[in-house]
Amino acid sequence: MVSAGMIHIWRALIAIQLSSISIHHGRVVGSPTWAGLLPDSYGSLSADAKQDLLWYQISSSRYSLDQLPIEPPSQANLSNLFVPKYLQKSFTWQGDQMPEGRTRILHPYGSVCKVALEIHYPESSTFTGIFRTGGVGLFRMSVGQITNDSFPVGVALKIFVDGQRSQNFVLVNTVEGQGLNRNFFAKTMRNIFPPAGPYGRELNPAEKAFQTSIFSLPGGEALDHPVDFNDIPLYEQASVQSDGMDVSEVVAPYVVSFRPNPALAYDERDQTDFRKRLAGIPSGTVLYTVVGKRTLDDEDSVMIGQLVSRSEVVTSRYGDEVLFFNHATKSWRP
Repeated sequence: MVSAGMIHIWRALIAIQLSSISIHHGRVVGSPTWAGLLPDSYGSLSADAKQDLLWYQISSSRYSLDQLPIEPPSQANLSNLFVPKYLQKSFTWQGDQMPEGRTRILHPYGSVCKVALEIHYPESSTFTGIFRTGGVGLFRMSVGQITNDSFPVGVALKIFVDGQRSQNFVLVNTVEGQGLNRNFFAKTMRNIFPPAGPYGRELNPAEKAFQTSIFSLPGGEALDHPVDFNDIPLYEQASVQSDGMDVSEVVAPYVVSFRPNPALAYDERDQTDFRKRLAGIPSGTVLYTVVGKRTLDDEDSVMIGQLVSRSEVVTSRYGDEVLFFNHATKSWRP
């Protein structure tokens, strides 16, 4: 276990690395070795300690709200969307930081805050793991492209686990986006989302690459990979509690929905950069109400809890370029 004193030492080392970085026209100048900023014992730390260390890196590399980056990924990076082996890393890499040399292609720009998943489930709920204990974590709110008229909104949640790897959730409403609606909180986010275009159409090349990547994941059995490229399963998140205790009889929801707090909504015609809007959300705000369905055929959703901010919302280089959210692989089971 790393003491509070050791965490302060690591913070000081981070500050030294960050001292050589400056921001010029919305881009960070400097090349810190991010991978060296976490202690070797990081994985064995408590959930609170992990949150503390990563948040320090996020808040220490923040962008100026007057110089937010807007450039899309390069064509060379975008070409990786058609390479199944590259895409597969989203599922097999389990760290909280990007693999060295990897660039975030989808949803490159966003904002991050500390959060707590507070559970308010009814006694009749049978969900296990993170869905029963809740936990502390980091929450990233992002869009696919800043200048894209489709305004494709997405969110990712990382819940830290004592002494074990984090559990992650990746949710969108639809990959097609919200059209001209610029209200970030206009739509409910889900782990299962419809593909772009009509059902039954032929998959496009990028979708085919995603499909190939998941069907060739390690394990080889049907339950070892998601059933489809637009289904991010929840079995793993229900398999462990935030205190690190494994669950013997796992009960996972088939689908979870993050319903935005109506009080956070704003004019859909507002052209203000969404990151500036998010920066005004105070700590202690209910961001989303979390509900779930045990099976596909359930008519009603069950209350799980609320996602509450525990810090300011920050846009940073670390949050955009380094913070990583693993895509779960183990398929849901009844």
